[in-house]
Amino acid sequence: MTTYTGKHCGDLKLKAGDNVEAMTEVTGYIYVYPGATLNAPALTEVTGYICVYPGATLNAPTVVKAGDVDVYPGATLNAPALTEVTGDIYVYPGATLNAPAVVKAGDVDVWQGATLNAPALAEVTGYIDVQQGATLNAPALAKAGTVYVRQGTTLTAPALAKAGSVYVRQGATLTASALAEVTGPVYVQQGATLNAPALTEVSGDVDVQQGATFTAPIFHRPHAPSRPAIQ
Repeated sequence: MTTYTGKHCGDLKLKAGDNVEAMTEVTGYIYVYPGATLNAPALTEVTGYICVYPGATLNAPTVVKAGDVDVYPGATLNAPALTEVTGDIYVYPGATLNAPAVVKAGDVDVWQGATLNAPALAEVTGYIDVQQGATLNAPALAKAGTVYVRQGTTLTAPALAKAGSVYVRQGATLTASALAEVTGPVYVQQGATLNAPALTEVSGDVDVQQGATFTAPIFHRPHAPSRPAIQ
């Protein structure tokens, strides 16, 4: 058992029984090893990754900033004050990340059976990938790079207004009632559904496979008359 206090410079590997209740900052990575349950009520910033390994739990109620956040299978990270993730968020199968204050991240990957509670998340600068059986609570999400909704998954994104590209895989459903612009392609695979009643602009290809449903006004605009050939 080791006790850590104040600011820790460098990476930190934490095991069951370690005491981090008085630790305030880590300038490197935090690794919480499998099976450990740790409380870090004074921790405010982690410069590197927060990695919570399989079956571990980290309660960090005052941490406001981190690099990447990785929550491994069956692990839990409770970070209710976390507002800034400068890197990516990965929530692996069966894991839970509770980050209700986070507003922006790079990539966001929610694996099978995982849960990400991020009701304030407004922007994903990279991709967002929601896999089968995952739960993503992000009603404020307004802008994303690439949106992947994997096979058999349902995602509702009521505030999503702009995306780089959209992929709705076989049997999946994406409802994005505010989505107005996609700067790249849209792909809706067989048996999938994309409800985008405000979508009027797609800059890339649109591929809707047989048996798929794509509801968007872009498909209801009348075609412009052909221009006469130049003589």
